[in-house]
Amino acid sequence: MSQLAPTTLPHPPIRCLCHSYQPPANGATTAAAAASASSSSSSSSSSSSSSTAAAANPGDDDDDDDHRKHGTPSPLALPPHFEAVVRRLLTDLKKELGDALLGVLLGGSSATGEIHATSDVDLFVIHAAPKRQRRLLRIHPASFVPPMRPPQPQPSNAATRPIKPVVTSSLPAGAAAPPESPVPFIEAEVFINPPSRMTQEITSLEDPTVHVFRLGHILLDTPTGTVRALQRLARETYAKGRPRALDVWTPYQLAWARYQLVDQLNDTWDAIEAGDAASGTATLLRTLASALDVLYDTHGWWRVKEKKRLRDLAEKRANGDHVAKRVLPLVKRISRGDLESVERHKSLSELVDVVLEPLGGRMEEWVTEWEDV
Repeated sequence: MSQLAPTTLPHPPIRCLCHSYQPPANGATTAAAAASASSSSSSSSSSSSSSTAAAANPGDDDDDDDHRKHGTPSPLALPPHFEAVVRRLLTDLKKELGDALLGVLLGGSSATGEIHATSDVDLFVIHAAPKRQRRLLRIHPASFVPPMRPPQPQPSNAATRPIKPVVTSSLPAGAAAPPESPVPFIEAEVFINPPSRMTQEITSLEDPTVHVFRLGHILLDTPTGTVRALQRLARETYAKGRPRALDVWTPYQLAWARYQLVDQLNDTWDAIEAGDAASGTATLLRTLASALDVLYDTHGWWRVKEKKRLRDLAEKRANGDHVAKRVLPLVKRISRGDLESVERHKSLSELVDVVLEPLGGRMEEWVTEWEDV
């Protein structure tokens, strides 16, 4: 996918809710700040074909309603270069899709305030056409759309930690970022779908889609709240939880989970016993990932990215989950590269037993049903 053409507009004809935001020291919005925000809102939203919805702060519907009622921007702070990329993408999307653009939601680390050196911008675009597209883009500083107001001092939080420069050989020869830009480019992923497709993915319990819409930040929406409805559906779906594997898996799926984990565990030991440390480590970590997949499905937990699993298990343990309390120390021990492979395998074996306990334990014998071929 080629890079989007730079916009020639000096300022985007939208009211983007991702502008720099500084909460008052006392935690309350002052009358002057509220009046200023309301004035800015009314002047910048008049030319937008999509009405801008108040951003959704997870679990805080009263605040959402207050933002929408008073036209004040919701508290989402982005580093200036991330904000500029979002404005650039929104401007180009409005020009490209026109009246077919129903709404835009900012997802991923940009929306949750966990921006790191490799973070990108994830935009989930809802449009009226019955087709979908995914775009991976690299937006360079020369094409950034400037903010509609000067950046304000940012609170000290994860969203404002310094971003390390990204070094890549894919930059054009001789290209250099302006001195004021902390990175030469920012990657952006744009997911374009009709509302029906997102509804289908949420009701089908697709973990990534549910997480994105329940935690995302609404940037643009229709007067009837198309994106808002999807976010509400995602939050309701998440609150209901996932069904446990024992309630929905077929006998074959249950047997396969038991067989697969034991088979991978044995492969890990074979590599360790043969003195192949690299293969032993690779198979050990693969088995760990498979065991955690089965663990989450068995207990009806919503899956999270692998990089967030330790934190998720720690939160479950802190909330009193006895399974997480048994599993977390084993996962930490398996993940330690300074331990001998034999010790890590021992902990992996214990983990597999804990995971398979509700499913009937390790598979000893298995005969599948006859199938026509």
